[in-house]
Amino acid sequence: MRQQIDWTAIGNVRKSLSAAKQVRGAKLMYGHLSVGHNMAKRGAATDVCPGCGNINETAEHLFQCKNTTLTTTIQNGISQAMTICRKKDIPNRVASAFFDIALKF
Repeated sequence: MRQQIDWTAIGNVRKSLSAAKQVRGAKLMYGHLSVGHNMAKRGAATDVCPGCGNINETAEHLFQCKNTTLTTTIQNGISQAMTICRKKDIPNRVASAFFDIALKF
């Protein structure tokens, strides 16, 4: 699967982001976000999703959670990312396919 990833396109988008956003994106790509599942491994008292109460909150759960605040935030983030992709001349079909796959976790 890693061979099918357009690393050049990802690199082009990352160049336009702040360091903090680059770190957050890398954490998302590699499954190291500070979600309940990962925090529990580090000694947190709970791994429950604060938005919906789902046990064992994972990065994948973030894209499936039905909490309206979270779903709105994700949609806004995707819209912003699509704007960045257009500015970097990444074909809309490529960016759309990426986000469609990401949301199907």
